[in-house]
Amino acid sequence: MDNWLSNVRGFGAWMPNYKFGFLCAVAALVLGLGLLAFGGEALDRVMGAVVALAGSGLLIVMPGWALDAAEEKEARRRAKEARRR
Repeated sequence: MDNWLSNVRGFGAWMPNYKFGFLCAVAALVLGLGLLAFGGEALDRVMGAVVALAGSGLLIVMPGWALDAAEEKEARRRAKEARRR
């Protein structure tokens, strides 16, 4: 069985949309933890915990999903060339 960490590439090699998604997940984690820590109502704390959990879950799995930008660009070029024929 292949280890999912073997597929992890550096952040600089990711496609721009994956970089944006990763930064959104970081923002969700920070905002969720902020609501969890400083939320006055019980519902604020629950929603903060849910958002922080979702953000942290994404941060864990997204590096394994990220496509290599160079490989993806080459695959798109080949597909575009094949459609022209």
